[in-house]
Amino acid sequence: QMLDESFIDFVKQTLNQYNLPPAHIVLELTESCFVTDMEALKEAFRLLRNLKIQIAMDDFGTGYSSLGMLSQSPADIVKIDRLFITAIGDKENEFNRSFIGSVIQLCHRVGISVCVEGVERKNELDTVCSLEADCIQGYYISKPLLQEEFEKKFWEA
Repeated sequence: QMLDESFIDFVKQTLNQYNLPPAHIVLELTESCFVTDMEALKEAFRLLRNLKIQIAMDDFGTGYSSLGMLSQSPADIVKIDRLFITAIGDKENEFNRSFIGSVIQLCHRVGISVCVEGVERKNELDTVCSLEADCIQGYYISKPLLQEEFEKKFWEA
């Protein structure tokens, strides 16, 4: 769909129709999408960036890409898959902790933000925070909420 010429027009119309600030929009694509047709995607991403929309690579570490792909990635945000978070706070899980720390450092060096998905326990949160992730998602923070529940929990509190 993103490679369809009408996609950018659809995005523009949607932003205008709902009066959405483009800088608050993040378009998430799974890691495997970044491997398909990188040159065509780069042009679509350039047009989206001109609108101030950010691009996130979701499920990083589970698909086809490698750390080397990050140097060519048009993503603004990399979302590390929860597969690497499970038991990260446990002392015996040095590989996952080192992997996540290395990805965060590498991404930060090239100007890419990092979001860690799947944080479900306090020790996982503490470990991810110590590794300086930019964003954390997971049930430890909150389960998915309807808009009304979100507003009640976070804006009215």
